[in-house]
Amino acid sequence: MNIFAFQAPFSLLSGRPQLASTVCGTSSSGSLISSFPGSPVVPLRYNQRASKDLISFSSPKKFSRTTVSASASKYAAERAAAVSAVGMTSTLSRKLQENFDEALVVIKDDASPVTVADFAVQALIVSRLHEQFPEDNFIAEEFVLDLRKDMALFRAVCDATGMDEEALVKIIDLCDFTGADDSRTWILDPNDGTRGFVKMRHYCIALGLMEGGVMRVGVLGCPNLPVSGIVADVGSQLGSIFHAEQGQGAYMIAEKDIDTSSVDPSVVLKGKRCNVSDVTDPSKADFCESFEARHSSHSLSTKIAEILNMNGAPYRLDSQAKYGCIARGDVSIFLRFPREGYVEKVYDSAPAVIVVEEAGGRVTDGRGQPLDFSKGRYMDNDDGIVATNGVMHDTIIEAVQAAIKQKAAV
Repeated sequence: MNIFAFQAPFSLLSGRPQLASTVCGTSSSGSLISSFPGSPVVPLRYNQRASKDLISFSSPKKFSRTTVSASASKYAAERAAAVSAVGMTSTLSRKLQENFDEALVVIKDDASPVTVADFAVQALIVSRLHEQFPEDNFIAEEFVLDLRKDMALFRAVCDATGMDEEALVKIIDLCDFTGADDSRTWILDPNDGTRGFVKMRHYCIALGLMEGGVMRVGVLGCPNLPVSGIVADVGSQLGSIFHAEQGQGAYMIAEKDIDTSSVDPSVVLKGKRCNVSDVTDPSKADFCESFEARHSSHSLSTKIAEILNMNGAPYRLDSQAKYGCIARGDVSIFLRFPREGYVEKVYDSAPAVIVVEEAGGRVTDGRGQPLDFSKGRYMDNDDGIVATNGVMHDTIIEAVQAAIKQKAAV
């Protein structure tokens, strides 16, 4: 049976719409089943009559460069600004998902969807960071060309951000830096897992800072990920924000606990220290992979699991939220093997890798080589990605290579 997070109807018990998930899967016959006997599997319902008052967001306030204490870490100001910005937009993106309008979806040239949330989150985060760090560069996923394809989408993004068209275009245009140098560069996927967002599943706001070709800060905003565990139930608190800085460890803070009005490290940088699991036997490890087969080869992951005698079903989630689950020990292994011809973008994993590594884990390509984020927007990697708790990594890589050889021999 394959396990995945299935989001049931909104619960109003908490006073606001909240996603409730159950572990569901497919039986050997392919029929949908639930792990809770008698519990119905019902598609998520939401209010499609989007209220402008509900989804509008005030324009970002101006922030000056933060003065930090002499004892603060080197990138404390940057990490605080990133956590505050991701916390702010995580709240907005949830509102946009709850009021999702499929009429406001544009299909890009690569056949992937883009929504109001993609552009709105990108604009708000970049606007805030550019105000505080005006000399920094930005590599982000969305471009003005796609925004201009649909004027209804364009206007909806303006409404969601509180920006006029000129200001919005100017901010999005800041994000076309090609990279491939040693400059300070922010890496942003504003809505990683857009298909998950559209289908009312998981998605992630992934933001990181690279300097000298090395990731220095990483923040993952996971609006639909419970603060404890992978699978939510009615009443679960949703909204997990992971943040890490090189040499300073990784942390998780509940979205609701972030003071998004501040960029002061002493106010913002809070949370529980993340540590990867201490599992040493792969056969006893939980692992996760991409929800959709178009994003990763499920058959190859199955073969790897067989080699390692891993009998448990994989957790299947959209987005870089999976890396957060590795960092806090929910699972011990993440396997990603995109379809042939897919070119990894730097924002697909760069913000997340530092979170796992600072929690004690390890992330490499499928051959066990470090990932190189210094080459610009596109990565030179066609060997997949393997993330583990570290202690099992070499064993997992051996199984990956064995599975690839077996598959090639067929």
